[in-house]
Amino acid sequence: MDYHVISSIALWAPRIVIPALLVFTTLVFLRNKEGREGVLRRRLWILSFLTIVFMIGYSLLLTFGQHAVWQNGTELTKFLVTAPVSTAVPFPSAIEFTRPFFNHSGGYFMFYVLGRFWLRVGILLLVSFAFYAFLRLLRNYRGHFFAEGEMELGLLCALLSGWPGVLVFIPGALFYTVIMSMYRLKVLKESRTTLGISFLLSVMTIFVLSIFGDPTAFFHISALKV
Repeated sequence: MDYHVISSIALWAPRIVIPALLVFTTLVFLRNKEGREGVLRRRLWILSFLTIVFMIGYSLLLTFGQHAVWQNGTELTKFLVTAPVSTAVPFPSAIEFTRPFFNHSGGYFMFYVLGRFWLRVGILLLVSFAFYAFLRLLRNYRGHFFAEGEMELGLLCALLSGWPGVLVFIPGALFYTVIMSMYRLKVLKESRTTLGISFLLSVMTIFVLSIFGDPTAFFHISALKV
């Protein structure tokens, strides 16, 4: 595939696919809240699966694109495609055990793309599913917080927030839950507030803030980007 084609796809794919998934998620949730039991959960799981597939596919595209750039670049970049990681390169003690995996031909390239394109996917999946596990645990003690499909919606919104945006999404969802609880209690005289709308508002806030700049920089966590 032509480098310029790869570059264009890499630039525009997340700007189109992720917002489209968010719009579709919102429509699915709002239109199926009162549907048959289990239908909404299944549809949200499908959307979560598609989101993960997109993230993996996008990282693969970036990996192949980086390989093409280096392979067709200078003598130095061509060398880096096949070079192992030098023993002189310091590794953090926590990952020193991984050094043998990169001590072979192409090891440096593998090390580079894992850190540049794949680490954020792994961290996002870990944090998102940990958040989902927390929601399941919370449901056991505070079941009134959850309506049909809202745990699955929380997982999906966490995935759509990206890394480190998910660290903005989680406290944002808590903030909107408090605001909505106060509104429903004071204005609507209702004591029950579920989390679904708060999840959507939180991830939408991240997308709106991204129009004006990096939302993670606003919350001083941009240093966690990988």
